[in-house]
Amino acid sequence: SPDSFSFKISPPYSNILTKKIVDECDRQPHSGFNYWFVDLPNRVYISKIASSSSSVALLSRCGRLFSWGEHSGHPTNPRTPTPIQALLSHGITDVAAGASHFICCTQEGEAFIWGKGDYCLGQGDEIKSLATPSPLQLLNITAVAATSKSSFAVSGKSCYIWGSKSLNGSSE
Repeated sequence: SPDSFSFKISPPYSNILTKKIVDECDRQPHSGFNYWFVDLPNRVYISKIASSSSSVALLSRCGRLFSWGEHSGHPTNPRTPTPIQALLSHGITDVAAGASHFICCTQEGEAFIWGKGDYCLGQGDEIKSLATPSPLQLLNITAVAATSKSSFAVSGKSCYIWGSKSLNGSSE
């Protein structure tokens, strides 16, 4: 039933948009688009979505990060939105996705990274994969971003950049 639809967009559009999508789509594919409805716990409102090539992260308004798919920050690769256990004690404020990696920052100014990639994980060239979120040695981070092979973290007037040589002139 339309009442069980629980993927929500933050107000002021949540009620209008949710009802409009359910009424118009009735949970059926529409004119060539492949989409589906994602069920989340009641009262979870999504403020940001980040998607890599094989996984998705949803940031809730209250700072919880849900994810699913390959390299999604879980020891296993869930097929439905699941809170990332390693981040439950942190209030997440921002999240970004590269081709196969994610980066997020917390209310405390910490940054965490996970996934797969050369150099974009910020852990040196020996570590090419992190199954679960790993803290970065950065302080006072307020925003994060990512491209397919690079990661970014903002602290005050500084922006840390690592990953692809084409963006910062070096490999780390």
